[in-house]
Amino acid sequence: MWSALIPAAVVLALLVSLLSWGARGHRNADRADARADSLATEFAAAQLREAGYQVTLAGVTRDLTRLLEDSVATVLEAARSRPIVRTVVEATAGGSSAAELDSVASGPDSTVYLVEDGPLSGVITTWADSALARLEWQVEISAELVHSVAADGRLVSIARSPDPRVVLKVPALAWSPPPPPPGPSRLRWLVAGLAIGVVGWELVR
Repeated sequence: MWSALIPAAVVLALLVSLLSWGARGHRNADRADARADSLATEFAAAQLREAGYQVTLAGVTRDLTRLLEDSVATVLEAARSRPIVRTVVEATAGGSSAAELDSVASGPDSTVYLVEDGPLSGVITTWADSALARLEWQVEISAELVHSVAADGRLVSIARSPDPRVVLKVPALAWSPPPPPPGPSRLRWLVAGLAIGVVGWELVR
Protein backbone atom coordinates (compact mmCIF):
# COMPACT_ATOMS: atom_id res chain seq x y z
CA MET A 1 0.00 0.00 0.00
CA TRP A 2 2.76 2.42 0.95
CA SER A 3 4.53 1.72 -2.31
CA ALA A 4 1.43 2.89 -4.17
CA LEU A 5 1.02 5.99 -2.04
CA ILE A 6 4.61 7.21 -2.43
CA PRO A 7 4.48 7.77 -6.23
CA ALA A 8 1.08 9.44 -5.85
CA ALA A 9 2.46 11.77 -3.18
CA VAL A 10 5.43 12.60 -5.40
CA VAL A 11 3.16 13.44 -8.33
CA LEU A 12 0.93 15.52 -6.08
CA ALA A 13 3.96 17.43 -4.72
CA LEU A 14 5.18 18.05 -8.25
CA LEU A 15 1.79 19.42 -9.26
CA VAL A 16 1.73 21.76 -6.27
CA SER A 17 5.28 22.94 -7.04
CA LEU A 18 4.42 23.61 -10.67
CA LEU A 19 1.33 25.57 -9.65
CA SER A 20 3.34 27.62 -7.13
CA TRP A 21 6.12 28.23 -9.67
CA GLY A 22 3.56 29.39 -12.22
CA ALA A 23 2.05 31.82 -9.73
CA ARG A 24 5.47 33.28 -8.86
CA GLY A 25 6.35 33.59 -12.52
CA HIS A 26 3.06 35.37 -13.17
CA ARG A 27 3.73 37.86 -10.34
CA ASN A 28 7.24 38.54 -11.63
CA ALA A 29 5.89 39.09 -15.12
CA ASP A 30 3.27 41.49 -13.76
CA ARG A 31 5.96 43.51 -11.98
CA ALA A 32 8.08 43.65 -15.13
CA ASP A 33 5.08 44.72 -17.19
CA ALA A 34 4.20 47.45 -14.66
CA ARG A 35 7.76 48.80 -14.81
CA ALA A 36 7.71 48.78 -18.62
CA ASP A 37 4.34 50.55 -18.65
CA SER A 38 5.62 53.25 -16.27
CA LEU A 39 8.71 53.88 -18.42
CA ALA A 40 6.55 54.03 -21.55
CA THR A 41 4.29 56.62 -19.90
CA GLU A 42 7.23 58.81 -18.88
CA PHE A 43 8.72 58.56 -22.38
CA ALA A 44 5.43 59.56 -24.01
CA ALA A 45 5.10 62.52 -21.64
CA ALA A 46 8.62 63.68 -22.50
CA GLN A 47 7.87 63.45 -26.23
CA LEU A 48 4.69 65.51 -25.86
CA ARG A 49 6.50 68.17 -23.79
CA GLU A 50 9.13 68.48 -26.51
CA ALA A 51 6.29 69.05 -28.98
CA GLY A 52 5.09 72.03 -26.93
CA TYR A 53 2.31 70.44 -24.90
CA GLN A 54 1.75 70.92 -21.19
CA VAL A 55 1.71 67.37 -19.80
CA THR A 56 0.68 66.44 -16.27
CA LEU A 57 0.51 62.95 -14.76
CA ALA A 58 -1.73 61.94 -11.89
CA GLY A 59 -2.15 58.79 -9.88
CA VAL A 60 -5.45 57.50 -8.62
CA THR A 61 -7.26 59.57 -5.96
CA ARG A 62 -9.44 57.52 -3.66
CA ASP A 63 -11.99 60.22 -2.83
CA LEU A 64 -12.28 62.80 -5.60
CA THR A 65 -15.45 64.35 -4.16
CA ARG A 66 -13.55 65.95 -1.28
CA LEU A 67 -11.57 68.04 -3.80
CA LEU A 68 -14.72 69.57 -5.29
CA GLU A 69 -16.60 72.65 -4.18
CA ASP A 70 -19.40 71.76 -1.76
CA SER A 71 -22.05 73.08 -4.16
CA VAL A 72 -20.74 70.86 -6.97
CA ALA A 73 -20.31 67.79 -4.79
CA THR A 74 -23.83 68.12 -3.38
CA VAL A 75 -25.44 68.31 -6.82
CA LEU A 76 -23.47 65.34 -8.13
CA GLU A 77 -24.24 63.21 -5.10
CA ALA A 78 -27.95 64.03 -5.38
CA ALA A 79 -27.88 62.89 -9.00
CA ARG A 80 -25.89 59.76 -8.07
CA SER A 81 -23.18 60.95 -10.44
CA ARG A 82 -19.61 59.87 -9.77
CA PRO A 83 -16.86 62.38 -10.67
CA ILE A 84 -13.78 60.75 -12.20
CA VAL A 85 -11.52 63.67 -13.23
CA ARG A 86 -10.78 67.10 -11.75
CA THR A 87 -8.49 69.40 -13.72
CA VAL A 88 -7.40 72.90 -12.79
CA VAL A 89 -6.10 74.89 -15.77
CA GLU A 90 -4.36 78.26 -15.66
CA ALA A 91 -3.93 80.26 -18.86
CA THR A 92 -1.69 83.31 -19.26
CA ALA A 93 -0.91 85.38 -22.34
CA GLY A 94 1.57 88.19 -22.80
CA GLY A 95 3.01 90.44 -25.46
CA SER A 96 2.73 93.93 -26.91
CA SER A 97 -0.14 95.07 -29.09
CA ALA A 98 -0.62 98.11 -31.28
CA ALA A 99 -3.67 100.34 -30.83
CA GLU A 100 -5.09 101.81 -34.05
CA LEU A 101 -6.84 105.16 -34.08
CA ASP A 102 -10.59 104.93 -34.72
CA SER A 103 -11.32 108.20 -36.46
CA VAL A 104 -15.04 107.44 -36.74
CA ALA A 105 -15.55 106.86 -32.99
CA SER A 106 -13.21 109.69 -31.98
CA GLY A 107 -14.57 113.17 -31.39
CA PRO A 108 -13.41 116.68 -30.50
CA ASP A 109 -13.08 115.82 -26.80
CA SER A 110 -12.01 112.14 -26.93
CA THR A 111 -9.78 109.86 -28.93
CA VAL A 112 -10.59 106.21 -29.42
CA TYR A 113 -8.12 103.44 -30.27
CA LEU A 114 -8.93 99.88 -31.28
CA VAL A 115 -6.94 96.82 -30.25
CA GLU A 116 -7.38 93.61 -32.26
CA ASP A 117 -4.54 91.21 -31.58
CA GLY A 118 -5.23 87.50 -31.26
CA PRO A 119 -6.65 86.69 -27.84
CA LEU A 120 -6.84 90.35 -26.85
CA SER A 121 -9.39 92.79 -28.22
CA GLY A 122 -10.50 96.09 -26.78
CA VAL A 123 -11.15 99.80 -27.06
CA ILE A 124 -8.99 102.51 -25.50
CA THR A 125 -10.56 105.93 -24.95
CA THR A 126 -8.66 109.03 -23.89
CA TRP A 127 -10.00 112.54 -23.13
CA ALA A 128 -8.31 115.85 -23.77
CA ASP A 129 -9.17 117.28 -20.34
CA SER A 130 -8.40 114.12 -18.32
CA ALA A 131 -5.23 112.28 -17.33
CA LEU A 132 -7.19 109.01 -17.28
CA ALA A 133 -7.84 106.60 -20.12
CA ARG A 134 -10.38 103.83 -20.27
CA LEU A 135 -9.74 100.34 -21.61
CA GLU A 136 -12.64 98.06 -22.50
CA TRP A 137 -11.14 94.69 -23.21
CA GLN A 138 -11.95 91.05 -23.86
CA VAL A 139 -9.68 88.03 -23.86
CA GLU A 140 -10.56 84.86 -25.74
CA ILE A 141 -8.22 81.93 -25.27
CA SER A 142 -8.52 78.77 -27.33
CA ALA A 143 -7.04 75.60 -25.91
CA GLU A 144 -7.20 71.85 -26.30
CA LEU A 145 -7.33 69.56 -23.27
CA VAL A 146 -6.99 65.80 -23.68
CA HIS A 147 -7.16 63.17 -20.93
CA SER A 148 -5.67 59.76 -21.54
CA VAL A 149 -5.38 56.71 -19.28
CA ALA A 150 -1.83 55.36 -19.45
CA ALA A 151 -0.96 51.69 -19.39
CA ASP A 152 0.43 52.04 -15.86
CA GLY A 153 -2.90 53.36 -14.55
CA ARG A 154 -2.00 57.03 -14.32
CA LEU A 155 -4.02 59.79 -15.93
CA VAL A 156 -2.22 61.90 -18.55
CA SER A 157 -3.45 65.45 -19.08
CA ILE A 158 -2.32 67.04 -22.37
CA ALA A 159 -3.01 70.72 -22.96
CA ARG A 160 -1.93 73.31 -25.53
CA SER A 161 -3.22 76.52 -27.07
CA PRO A 162 -2.89 77.17 -30.81
CA ASP A 163 -1.68 80.69 -29.97
CA PRO A 164 2.05 80.56 -29.07
CA ARG A 165 1.64 83.57 -26.76
CA VAL A 166 -0.73 81.62 -24.52
CA VAL A 167 0.86 79.49 -21.82
CA LEU A 168 -1.25 76.79 -20.17
CA LYS A 169 -0.51 75.24 -16.79
CA VAL A 170 -2.24 72.38 -15.00
CA PRO A 171 -1.41 72.97 -11.31
CA ALA A 172 -3.86 70.36 -10.05
CA LEU A 173 -4.97 67.09 -11.57
CA ALA A 174 -6.78 64.25 -9.86
CA TRP A 175 -8.73 61.28 -11.04
CA SER A 176 -10.69 58.44 -9.55
CA PRO A 177 -11.56 55.71 -12.06
CA PRO A 178 -14.60 53.49 -11.57
CA PRO A 179 -13.72 50.33 -9.63
CA PRO A 180 -13.03 47.35 -11.89
CA PRO A 181 -15.50 44.47 -11.84
CA PRO A 182 -14.51 41.66 -9.49
CA GLY A 183 -12.18 39.25 -11.23
CA PRO A 184 -12.28 35.45 -11.13
CA SER A 185 -8.84 35.13 -9.53
CA ARG A 186 -10.00 33.46 -6.30
CA LEU A 187 -12.33 31.16 -8.19
CA ARG A 188 -9.52 30.19 -10.56
CA TRP A 189 -7.27 29.18 -7.69
CA LEU A 190 -10.11 27.29 -6.03
CA VAL A 191 -10.78 25.31 -9.22
CA ALA A 192 -7.06 24.58 -9.57
CA GLY A 193 -6.93 23.33 -5.99
CA LEU A 194 -9.93 21.09 -6.53
CA ALA A 195 -8.38 19.72 -9.70
CA ILE A 196 -5.18 18.85 -7.86
CA GLY A 197 -7.20 17.17 -5.13
CA VAL A 198 -9.10 15.07 -7.65
CA VAL A 199 -5.91 14.06 -9.46
CA GLY A 200 -4.26 13.15 -6.16
CA TRP A 201 -7.27 11.15 -5.05
CA GLU A 202 -7.35 9.21 -8.31
CA LEU A 203 -3.65 8.42 -8.03
CA VAL A 204 -4.07 7.21 -4.46
CA ARG A 205 -6.95 4.99 -5.49
